Amino acid sequence: MAIFNTGLGIDISDHHVRFARMSHSGRPTSLLEIKLPHGLIIDDQVTKPKTLKKELEKRMQESGFVDTEDKATILIPESRVFSTSFLIDKGLRGEEFTAQAVGLAQKEIPIPFTECYVDVHKGRRVDSQSRVSVLAIEKSVVNGLVQAFGSMSFKAEMMESNNAALHRVYREYHKKEFTLPSEEDLVMIVDIGHRWSNITLYGTMSASVFSRSIALRELSDTSRGVVKSLTKEMIQKICERIKQILDLYADQGLRTPLVIVAGVEGIQDGICNYCSKIIKKCVIKRIGDVVDIPDLAAQDVHVYGAAIGAGLRASKIRSFSKEHKIIIS
Repeated sequence: MAIFNTGLGIDISDHHVRFARMSHSGRPTSLLEIKLPHGLIIDDQVTKPKTLKKELEKRMQESGFVDTEDKATILIPESRVFSTSFLIDKGLRGEEFTAQAVGLAQKEIPIPFTECYVDVHKGRRVDSQSRVSVLAIEKSVVNGLVQAFGSMSFKAEMMESNNAALHRVYREYHKKEFTLPSEEDLVMIVDIGHRWSNITLYGTMSASVFSRSIALRELSDTSRGVVKSLTKEMIQKICERIKQILDLYADQGLRTPLVIVAGVEGIQDGICNYCSKIIKKCVIKRIGDVVDIPDLAAQDVHVYGAAIGAGLRASKIRSFSKEHKIIIS
């Protein structure tokens, strides 16, 4: 067995599954997109896990994309992730810390935690408190993914949210000119797909501060997974929501100097151009322009970026062990 194994990142949606195999040094060694028949995944939830598994195994075998030594990180679509963030006493430890964090989060997340897998993450200290983020994912969502991916040729180790993987891509590959001025600054990840636009704010230590999803059903009803241009109204809707969130946190004294637009639909020039007109105090750039990934074109970062971030985690599990995760192995 090799000392440094490759890692596999898996990004799913209603219409596709994307795979990125990453070397331990951070290079993509192979990429694969499998377009799915309608109905295997609906509303970002696996509905036919056995059929999905058979379809993927067949297509992966045909492509030669099989390696029994790969460890894998599976991404949970952001629309299926409930999250919240708050400050609590930094002196809390162990069970007392977890209990208070989970109790506060349950008051803000509108689904019983008895029906969820829950993960708690402690981030940066703020005076006498610590920033804490809590993720909750319905067990039915996780179980569907486990049934589909859990016994394939690779070893599925864990799951995480889609935007967390994109944030890792920024942290690991960003160009020098896009380094945040201060460790107290936030960065916003805006992942635009054919059904949802997912907006997440991240602070230091990879702690999510805020996360929301915007439905783009007008596009998804007709796209069937094919990239189509966002209408002017959709672009305005996304950019106005971005501005509202930035203004909200600016009023709390938190700066967000960089907004990163990701996702296949995020390639379109109109999004960054329009946002830059109405938002003056930060830089708004496409992720393909912000990062430099070895041997990968800027446009491909929009297609495979999330899978690459997940694969990077799978290839260097210890390096990212303190970040949010749902363990499945």
